[in-house]
Amino acid sequence: MNSSSPPPPFAAPLQTRHDVFLSFRGEDTRDGFTSHLHAALLRNKIETYMDRRLEKGDEIEPALLEAIEKSKIALVIFSEDYASSTWCLKELVHILGCQKSHGQIVIPIFYRIDPSDVRKHQGTYALEDSPLKRSKDEVANWRAALEEAANISGFHDSRKTGTEADFVEEVVQDVLTKLNRESSSDLKGLVGIKSRIQQIESLLCLDSPGVCCVGIWGMGGIGKTTLADAVFHRQSSKFDAACFLANVREKSEQTGGLNQLRNELVREILKDRDINIGTLSIGSTSIRDRLSRTKVLIVLDDVNAREQLEVLVGDHDGFCQGSRIIITARDTGLLGQTVDPAKIYNVEGLGSDEALHLFHSRAFRNKSPTTDYAGLSREVVRYSKGNPLALKVMGSLFHRCKSKKEWEAQWNKLKRFPSEEINKVLRLSYDGLEENEKEMFLDIACFYKGYLRKRVERMLDCCDFFGEAGINDLIDRSLISISKEGRSEGEIEMHDLVQEMGRAIARKQGSRLFNDEDVYQALTNNQRDGDVQAISFDLSNSEKLHLELEHANFEKMYQLKWLRVRSSHNSRIGSLDLPNSLGYLNWFPYPLKSLPSKFSAQNLVYLEIVNSEVEGQLWNEDQSPVNLKRIRLAYSNYLTEVPNLSRSLKIEHIDLDGCQSLVEIPSYFQHLGKLTYLNLEQCINLKNLPEMPCNLEFLNLSNTAIEELPSSVWFHEKISHLDIGSCRDLKSLPASIKQAAQLSRLCLSWCTKLESLPELPPLLQCLEAHGCISLKTVSSSSTAITQGWEEYIFSRRLHEKHIFYHCPKLDENARSNIMGDAQLRIMRMAIASSKFKEDKIEEAYDSYYADQSNQYKEFFGKRSFVAIRCWGYEIPNWFSHKSEGCSIKIELPRDWFSTDFLGFALSLVAVTTHYYTEVGCKYNFKTSNGESHEVNHPFCNPLTKGGRRDSHDVFVWWYNNVFEEVEKGAESPTAFYKLVTEVKVDFTVRSRNGFMEEEEEVEVKKCGICVLYGKDAEMIKQRALYAQDF
Repeated sequence: MNSSSPPPPFAAPLQTRHDVFLSFRGEDTRDGFTSHLHAALLRNKIETYMDRRLEKGDEIEPALLEAIEKSKIALVIFSEDYASSTWCLKELVHILGCQKSHGQIVIPIFYRIDPSDVRKHQGTYALEDSPLKRSKDEVANWRAALEEAANISGFHDSRKTGTEADFVEEVVQDVLTKLNRESSSDLKGLVGIKSRIQQIESLLCLDSPGVCCVGIWGMGGIGKTTLADAVFHRQSSKFDAACFLANVREKSEQTGGLNQLRNELVREILKDRDINIGTLSIGSTSIRDRLSRTKVLIVLDDVNAREQLEVLVGDHDGFCQGSRIIITARDTGLLGQTVDPAKIYNVEGLGSDEALHLFHSRAFRNKSPTTDYAGLSREVVRYSKGNPLALKVMGSLFHRCKSKKEWEAQWNKLKRFPSEEINKVLRLSYDGLEENEKEMFLDIACFYKGYLRKRVERMLDCCDFFGEAGINDLIDRSLISISKEGRSEGEIEMHDLVQEMGRAIARKQGSRLFNDEDVYQALTNNQRDGDVQAISFDLSNSEKLHLELEHANFEKMYQLKWLRVRSSHNSRIGSLDLPNSLGYLNWFPYPLKSLPSKFSAQNLVYLEIVNSEVEGQLWNEDQSPVNLKRIRLAYSNYLTEVPNLSRSLKIEHIDLDGCQSLVEIPSYFQHLGKLTYLNLEQCINLKNLPEMPCNLEFLNLSNTAIEELPSSVWFHEKISHLDIGSCRDLKSLPASIKQAAQLSRLCLSWCTKLESLPELPPLLQCLEAHGCISLKTVSSSSTAITQGWEEYIFSRRLHEKHIFYHCPKLDENARSNIMGDAQLRIMRMAIASSKFKEDKIEEAYDSYYADQSNQYKEFFGKRSFVAIRCWGYEIPNWFSHKSEGCSIKIELPRDWFSTDFLGFALSLVAVTTHYYTEVGCKYNFKTSNGESHEVNHPFCNPLTKGGRRDSHDVFVWWYNNVFEEVEKGAESPTAFYKLVTEVKVDFTVRSRNGFMEEEEEVEVKKCGICVLYGKDAEMIKQRALYAQDF
């Protein structure tokens, strides 16, 4: 079937009322073919105009001409006596005129007539034999119209195969196809919508049996309804019935509204306007049976309550097979109660180019803006974050501006007072929150945007909120999101417009003061002291605020729970009064020597006073911080003793980083049973440490004067992170270190007096021992590694890094132990990795790398790896293939690629001179028939960090997933691998002094490769244990 006449280029758009106009000779086909075609079109939800009146006179009524003009498609049914009607001929001329002027689609249908008769004016189409008495010009126009219409591709019933019903169905399907194309062209004014529609239609799985439900989720104004409407109109004709229920939230809130919505849905589906069900449940068996036999497309727009879903669509079981349901909502948690999470489409903002296009279409009415407005336009678009509603509203506002000066004034006004039309839409999500969720939302809008999620959760907990659950709810409702990319990964994101809406609410309530001027007014007027719950201000930005603070009385603000102050080092405050309600205090730098004596501190949960003037006790004996969970006194250089925390039995986190005058840690610390984090970094005068509490997980003693660690550290089951780097008086570690079963990270870097290292714990992932210039002996950990083999496999630890860079005194036995252990570690990791399922790998990866650098993650992706770097000159003995220089080529056995194959272990020797060292390699696989395939691995830095000095180093590493990349170049991967007989590996090493320094390539002295097989694991373990015995 050829396409019908295309619309002319640049056709003017026309507001249509009908999908199809039927032009036919009533006496020929009204009660036969045309009526059947009309009924079929209506069944397929095609809005069709059919004039059922008998022809009277020669003149066509204006209403009929308008119906032609307002139709997208004209179906012209040429029958035997069509040309004998002046009415029909005038219709045809007008239809072809609409084709030329408006791009109307014309489809001729030749019903029991030969198209050549129409084209050549033969038979009943020979107008000269017609009894019609018309002028020559009019007849000439009719002949031209008939000839033109006959040359348009259409339908001829003589070509049909099958019944007349089949012929009608063929015509209907062609109309549907063309209407879908028209629908696509109708989307031209909707920026960025086509790809989104395609994604939603893909989720609908329209060709699959069964009932499918899809959710469309996003913030207010993001385009959920527009998308649902577009999909509905594109697909509704494919169903027996279709219903779009708009504004479900708003209508269901009216008296009896939900019942009315359900009745509207049932009436529309069953085409029965008399149905009126008085209850929320459908009791009638007859109605349920009819619904179960009707394949439907339903859209529920703007749903905000579970009851709405239960009443309107239930559990979907009552719908006919093939039915589809689309639900739009702002709450993904609500959608998840009805929709499979994999079927929820998250509507994101427009891209920058799309957003700029939409904004220009409103602000300049599609005219190109001058360069004077380009910068302002980009600012507005950035502010909107791609929200279509915001772009359209702001575009219309700026359209009224007559000059650039007016633009700038309007822009400044919008930033301070956002559009009420936008706020009204966005506030709907806020109004649907529970009271405690509203409080959390306002806190984030005013204070926490851009903060790491975990930190915000802790701070919300300080205010008696359930931070984790609350943040999840706000994410579900599209009010916030969590960044997943770049340096901001893990940070809370909030649309600027949503933030402004929240801040406007807080400003009106007077509950949260975040603007310095608002804070100043509150401190001077004292009019709404009882409303204030949280304050944040910066003294360094406001001299008058600094002066007012001298005699401000926060104590009157009896609801104040949260106070954050930024000041300068020159700030001086004589006295300070704080309310006992305060749960969070963050002051940087803190200018006083203690907390106010009247402040009870009994509700204090989070205390952070960095760079403080505190010298001795922070509080007196009458103050009782019994609810304190976190305290940070970092860089309080005059602090000589730890504040009395003996009654703070809820304490979990203590940070005393940089307290250089601190000389002692109290013995009662061992009784702080909930303490998990203790940071004593750069407490340079701290020499001794008492026994540690049993639940401690993180301990940082780097850059202290510690000479030895208490034995309790090694016997605590939960210690996982220990940093004793740059402890220059530490000479040894006890043998009991191997008892620290959960220790995963140990930093010993620049412990310059450390001479020996005992056997290490079995699950240690990261050991940093670079710069240990006195280190001579390193015990083998082979016993621990082999004995903990099975435990390791199920621990899902995917990454290991052991660095002994710039340890020039390591003896030969120490280097042998390190490299012998390297073989065991690699084999253990390779076997463990092969046992992990992909979803488990991702889970472990995400957990391990939650706080790692993005550069690190970019290279390794989801790879498992082991990396060892050690001072030395030789490739380890266990490497079966070695070579001089930077390249090695080996022959592979015939059956090398089997299910037992675990990958390649790699090694090289190089002289490195700079701080950062990166290694890279390129594989070249060759087959017996001469084909080759390369796999390039980018430079990676699992082996970094040393100093700027020459070091002769041995690198050993392994990582998986090499062959996933090989697969991309082979049509049949398994067949390709079986043909590979040779592999060549080229190594490259680069060094640089810092991230911004120019790189230089380092000479690779030697290299090696070892093929790993699972069957060799037991032999390697036994050999290691045997060597240990001797």
